[in-house]
Amino acid sequence: LSFNANGTLNLQTNFPDNFTTTSAAWLTQGNSGTTPTTNFLGTTDNQALSIRTNNTEAIRITTAGDVGIGTAVPARKLHIAGNPSTNPGSGTGTVTIYNPTLRINGLNATNTGFPVASYPRPIGVDANGDVTFTSVPSIYSVTGTTDISMNSTTFTSTGLSLTFTAKTNNALVLLTMSGRSDPSTGSVQQNVWARVLLNGTSIGGTVAVGADYDDLTGVTTGWNLSFSRPINVTPGSTYTLTVEWRRTGNITRTIFCEPVTLPDAAHRTLTVIEY
Repeated sequence: LSFNANGTLNLQTNFPDNFTTTSAAWLTQGNSGTTPTTNFLGTTDNQALSIRTNNTEAIRITTAGDVGIGTAVPARKLHIAGNPSTNPGSGTGTVTIYNPTLRINGLNATNTGFPVASYPRPIGVDANGDVTFTSVPSIYSVTGTTDISMNSTTFTSTGLSLTFTAKTNNALVLLTMSGRSDPSTGSVQQNVWARVLLNGTSIGGTVAVGADYDDLTGVTTGWNLSFSRPINVTPGSTYTLTVEWRRTGNITRTIFCEPVTLPDAAHRTLTVIEY
C-alpha cells in the first residue's frame, strides 16, 4: 500500500495491474493536483470544524463560519480569547500583535459612508472586547485678516465665511470676536451683537457691551464676543457658515474689529469641530 502525491491510495498486487482509489486523502506532507472547489478541509454536514494541537482545541469554525481562537463559541466572525500583552517583548500576554496584519473590509477605502482612506480613524476595543473604530475630530477654522468696521442697527456681514463637507453627524460651531468702539465722543452707550448663519439661517448669536460711559472713569471701548453651539450635520453634505454683526444702544458710534491695526486686541475667528 502507498499513497500517491494527490492523496489517492495505491494497492500493489502480483497481478499485472495495480489498484488505485478514486477518493483522495489529505497527506501530512501535502497534496498536489488539488482543486479548491472540490478538495477542501472541513465538514459536509451541519457540524463545526475543530483544529487541535496537543489534543487540545486551538481553533473552532462554527457552522455559521465564525472563527474562534481560544474559544469554542465565537461571538463575531473572528473572536480571539486570551489576555492581551501590552508589552510584546514581555511575553506576559496570550494575544500579541507585533505588526498590523488585520484588515476589516467594513472600514476600508471603498466604504461609501466613512472610507478610511479619506477619513482616518483609530481602532479601539470596547468594554465587550469588540474591535471598534472612532472618528478623528476634524477641525475647520477661518480667521479674519483685514480691518473692518460697522455702524448699523441691522445685521451686516463681517466677511467671515467657512465652508466644509461633513464627515460625521455632529459638529460644534465656535465664534470669537474682539474689537473696540469709536471713543471720539465720551457719551457712548452701545452693545455689539454677532450671529452665525448655517446655509443662510441663523443658529444663534451673542451680545456684549461695546462701549459704556462712566462719569468717574470715562469710556470703556473694548469688547469681546464668544458663541458656541452643537449642530447636526449629514456626512457628505456641504455646509457654509457666515458671521453677521450689528450694534444697538442709546448713544451709538462706529464699531471696529482691527486685527491688522490692533493685532493684540482685535480678532475674529470661526471654527467647526466635528466629533
